[in-house]
Amino acid sequence: MFEPFVQTSTGQQQHQGTGLGLAISKRLVQLMGGQITVSSVPNQGTVFKFEIPVSLIKPHTESTFSVTKRVASLAPGQPAYRLLVVEDQHDSRNLAVKLLTKVGFDVYEATDGQEAIALWQNWEPDLILMDMQMPVLSGYEATQQIRVLEANCTASSPQPTVIIATTASAFEEQRSQILQSGCNDAVYKPYKVEELYAIIAKYLGVSYLYSHE
Repeated sequence: MFEPFVQTSTGQQQHQGTGLGLAISKRLVQLMGGQITVSSVPNQGTVFKFEIPVSLIKPHTESTFSVTKRVASLAPGQPAYRLLVVEDQHDSRNLAVKLLTKVGFDVYEATDGQEAIALWQNWEPDLILMDMQMPVLSGYEATQQIRVLEANCTASSPQPTVIIATTASAFEEQRSQILQSGCNDAVYKPYKVEELYAIIAKYLGVSYLYSHE
């Protein structure tokens, strides 16, 4: 039950996550020096418990104030960066689009890999956020086809599009498959807002203006 597993084709078609995450939970508990157990009674339920060693800490006598730096907008004087969000789940797609347009990116959206390829050809985005599990054409297949089209492009020295995978699976073998398909990197759902902005800056050299909270 606590061992890593992969989805069957039926599970992949439902696009609803990858289970309870027990393999990851077990590893996290072990890293903290603890253990996790399970007990189950038919027709009554199942209980998962974990124990970790902890110790009391002395309370701080000095008052502290934490200032959080958040991305407010793109810094002026930069190119109009074009970003393509490819995601079949409406809520996830809508959230990503709002986060990106709020700071000043030009954003298009697609609901599957087939739409993504068409928009890539017509709009030429600088970066694609590519969901890997989608109907019609998966993110793996769409990324592979884009890389083939780039390789066959007759234009002089075309700049390859940065493709960042978005996935709910954090297993290392899944990351290897993502990179082999042609993606530059991956972010794992649910991702943090600042993580999304940071990975875009890493590959496009974007500069931001920040607010302090």
